[in-house]
Amino acid sequence: MRNGLKLDRLLQMRFVKFGLVGGFGAVVNILTLLLAREWVFIGLPERQFGLSIRLDASLLLSISVSIVSNYIWNNLWTWKERADGSHFGFFGRLPKYIAASWFGVGVQFLAAKLLISAGVYYLLASAIAIVLASGINFVLNDRWTFGASRKNSYSNRTERLSEE
Repeated sequence: MRNGLKLDRLLQMRFVKFGLVGGFGAVVNILTLLLAREWVFIGLPERQFGLSIRLDASLLLSISVSIVSNYIWNNLWTWKERADGSHFGFFGRLPKYIAASWFGVGVQFLAAKLLISAGVYYLLASAIAIVLASGINFVLNDRWTFGASRKNSYSNRTERLSEE
């Protein structure tokens, strides 16, 4: 039972770290969006062919930069004990992380749209969707992106926890 409690505490701390990294990622996203729209893509037209060219390019860049930033910090901090022993390596896990992140974006978008269409105020709908997508994204990354290899199995993790 003692190992189970330590594992629960480890998961709670990991989720807190994941949330802090996500908060930092939101700041990175907003700052990158500002820099990209106002300076990096200043030469692009604001609108062309009915599309928001400069804004869309800036959004894609800011989302991509924040995903990579979040991956680096989650790799170095949130799941560091798994990252050290993984046979996939830093660049091998990156495509999984990107896929999990874009899946989370899709879940957030669809959940917000469904809630809004059901009459929920758009800001509340977005907040609910963010919480839902964050939980799903955490589970995907915990189990898939940074999932324990056979060498780093559940029993090995609980053994390390009991030694602390």
